[in-house]
Amino acid sequence: MSIHGISSSATAHARPPGAPLMWRRSRVDFTYPPLASIDPMREGLSDVPGVVVVWNAARADADEPAGRCLYVGQTCDLAAAVGLLRDDPALAAAQGDDLRVTWAPIGIAHRPGVVAYLRDMLNPKVAECALDVHWPVRPDARPVPVPLPS
Repeated sequence: MSIHGISSSATAHARPPGAPLMWRRSRVDFTYPPLASIDPMREGLSDVPGVVVVWNAARADADEPAGRCLYVGQTCDLAAAVGLLRDDPALAAAQGDDLRVTWAPIGIAHRPGVVAYLRDMLNPKVAECALDVHWPVRPDARPVPVPLPS
């Protein structure tokens, strides 16, 4: 199955950021899903590598991550990342609010640079969380520009 014309096959996971990159939405209703209720298995996120963006959508449009960005990180398994993000103490403080998540499958060669770029552009309020312990971003990663989630 594909969303927005992008295959969810293994070849899509290694796509360089120069190729069309689309921030994923829920397969169920095509909105950016709440972090608390996303079903990683239903979304097909198991063993999918990529980049995640978490933001607070309270008091604003849930489809605008820029400006209220809480966290940007990388992972080799987006399903595991969702669990770590839900349980993270830094993000748990904002759990009462409307936390939303989006992701983009990105191969290992480009992930650190994409995260560095997104952190520069979105200025997330949480600089480090449990996801960084498992999948750290090199501090010397050279930013790789990609379209911002919108």
